[in-house]
Amino acid sequence: MMEILFLSTYHPSYIKPLKKWAGILRDGGFRVIERYRDTTYKEDVLEEIGFGRDLLVYFGHGIPGAWCGYGTIDYTDFHQVHPHRYIKTVLSFSCYSLSRHRGPSIGDVFIRHLKAKEFAGFKGRIPYSDNLQCFEAIMLHLLQGDILNAAYKVPVPLRWMRAKEPQANKGR
Repeated sequence: MMEILFLSTYHPSYIKPLKKWAGILRDGGFRVIERYRDTTYKEDVLEEIGFGRDLLVYFGHGIPGAWCGYGTIDYTDFHQVHPHRYIKTVLSFSCYSLSRHRGPSIGDVFIRHLKAKEFAGFKGRIPYSDNLQCFEAIMLHLLQGDILNAAYKVPVPLRWMRAKEPQANKGR
């Protein structure tokens, strides 16, 4: 059973679609853990990230190098996480999650420090309506078992970062 962690800014515009999809995905056989700003502190979010999941979905506000849903969680906060298990895929539906304007991007930290296999997000600003359409489209594809192709079939394509596979030692 795929395990998904939903995180969000405390605002009904973000939480309502996440709650809707959490129910749909649960009905489809997925295990969904929800952590929203109204009931969760930053430290709790960092702890949850350390437990690892098959998929982490953040839907909310972002600035270069940080998510703004729990106060601010920036790349220095992510470095405090010592994972028990790694997250396979991170989908960041927020502005600037791939921006390196103020230091490492959130994607950089998840790939390099937290050892995620892949990270998808946006480098710049994205209007809420486009962000919502992307989120909804990818959740539908996830439900249908087609998440890898989904990122390319949305109104504003997400940019993907993938961890590099270790090179085989040739002759040494």
